[in-house]
Amino acid sequence: MGKKEANTVSEPVPAPNVLDSRPAYFKVEGPKPQITPLDNRESKFVNTVLPILKSVSNVIIILLIVALVVTIVYKLYALFFVDMMSGNFQNVINDLLLTIILIELFTILYSYLVKYYIKVERVIELGIISIIREMLFKIQEFEANKIYAVAVLLVSFGLLFFIEKYYSKSRNV
Repeated sequence: MGKKEANTVSEPVPAPNVLDSRPAYFKVEGPKPQITPLDNRESKFVNTVLPILKSVSNVIIILLIVALVVTIVYKLYALFFVDMMSGNFQNVINDLLLTIILIELFTILYSYLVKYYIKVERVIELGIISIIREMLFKIQEFEANKIYAVAVLLVSFGLLFFIEKYYSKSRNV
């Protein structure tokens, strides 16, 4: 009568701590560091400077986009009215590839301005087109070792493009 019955419901056993199973050199000794929020002055400074920097970078990007559009229009004019009439097809191909490069730069800058995100695919495309353009018009100046190096660079860009295009987790961004 003097004894109480033992509680039949057992307490749940806590899950083993992952840090306890690690070797000793991974264990952290001593007090945990305290993460302190920014004090009021720093917070005000950050909240006023960041929007200003964002606005300045947007203005710079808009100026670059305007300069690219003007350059694209000029290169298209030169392509259709100057190079086509002269019959120099080397200049036609050169101006056409340069126009494609400028359009790719335009799309990269515009997507950054709108989404604050740059797709790696576009940058790789830009690099591939630029390398091909240089190879087409300066192949006579290259030595054999430089041609092999450019071929390896093109293959690596191709692999990067393939990996980014088909294995990226953020394809729809």
